[in-house]
Amino acid sequence: MVFSFQVCDGRNLRDEYVNFCSPVCGGGGCGQCGGYSCEGAVNKAKTAVEYAQKLDEELKQKDASAEQLLREV
Repeated sequence: MVFSFQVCDGRNLRDEYVNFCSPVCGGGGCGQCGGYSCEGAVNKAKTAVEYAQKLDEELKQKDASAEQLLREV
């Protein structure tokens, strides 16, 4: 788990990088990885997926509106 902080942001309370399972964020192979207070790749990936899903829904709505407007013209 030598660079688990890159994946899970495993930091201890003194904000130093650690190479073991953090009580806050876990770590790679720790059974917990990420969390509300973590800034590692796991949380960034989850945020990116949620953002992409929201944008996909908005694009679908705008496409439907454009199709409707085109039919009316």
